[in-house]
Amino acid sequence: MAFPSNEREILLKSPGIGPGVIDRLEALGVDSLEALCAANLEDLVRSACHLVGSAAWRNRQRALQRALGRVLATHP
Repeated sequence: MAFPSNEREILLKSPGIGPGVIDRLEALGVDSLEALCAANLEDLVRSACHLVGSAAWRNRQRALQRALGRVLATHP
């Protein structure tokens, strides 16, 4: 599955969140803002690091937290 186009656009407006980040989230089974809000970000980032074979994905945790905060503030 993939993020609905309207939710994808919301995420893409967040600094640090690009198409590659969304692709990784989808590869991990996160395909909606609801699923992203329900996810444990630390576990998600750890899984993404394992998926790509690099710890560099840890830098995305803050971007994901900011994106979630923005989403929750504007789309309760």
